[in-house]
Amino acid sequence: MLDSPKRVESAEHTVVYHGDGEFSAWPFNGGMWKTDDGVVVAFINHDCDYSVPENLHDAKVVRYGSVVSPTENKQNQLSHARIETYGAIRAMRTTDGGDTWTDDGVISDNVETSEQVLYNEIPDIEPHDFSNRDTLMACWSSPHSAASDAVPWVKLSDDGGDSWSDAKRLPMFDFERIQGRPSYITREDGTLLLMLTGKTGSDPHDVPIVYASFDGGQNWTFLSQIDGSEKYRMLCPSPVLLEDGTLVAAVRCKISVDCEWTEIYRSTDDGRNWSFVSRVNDLGAPSTP
Repeated sequence: MLDSPKRVESAEHTVVYHGDGEFSAWPFNGGMWKTDDGVVVAFINHDCDYSVPENLHDAKVVRYGSVVSPTENKQNQLSHARIETYGAIRAMRTTDGGDTWTDDGVISDNVETSEQVLYNEIPDIEPHDFSNRDTLMACWSSPHSAASDAVPWVKLSDDGGDSWSDAKRLPMFDFERIQGRPSYITREDGTLLLMLTGKTGSDPHDVPIVYASFDGGQNWTFLSQIDGSEKYRMLCPSPVLLEDGTLVAAVRCKISVDCEWTEIYRSTDDGRNWSFVSRVNDLGAPSTP
């Protein structure tokens, strides 16, 4: 028998960050880390004029398309292209379990980061110890995640998010575009697995892929792919490592902008191969296991 969704009656809601005239959202994409002294949450942030509702986005085009509507020459203030390309990834920190939050600065000024990632040499990054709770990794794409040529990058911190390395561009291999997110786990052998969304010229849609670093984030290689569908996009994989070493990933499946759901995949060989487990729901994504 199927259980109906149930409201969590004991939940407490706290405003982490708010700015009038600002878009501040998508912590699912920004990242959330438990550090030695608390929790750091990141989100996408950019100026936004909410006073003219019809300029927020053009309903006739996909919202993560162009900054200016090609159909009516209206602004698309909430398009992924505008918010991500010209915005920033900001962070907030709590040391009391979420009751209060303090500004933890900017992880990425996305204009500056895109300059580094797309036009500068790839910086050397020292190996980081991911068994240390204060070792964090941010991940996103330039110029923005919906671009047909999106390039993923990572930034590393070894002091709980107080400071971050320069952005390191990840290798593309045969992928035309890769959407990055800070969705990663550390295997029992110390290998770092980063789950991304990629598309090659032969793929009809985006597919979930896994990159591996065997040296603490210094170098990266392609490890595996969760077999995609020829009928719909599969994106934003989110992994969990179970006590027995099994890897489980929740995947966002999307056939259109208004129809998506969540599927679960499993790996029993350290992320090298994946198998379908179940479809979680009728409608609703993203989801994190």
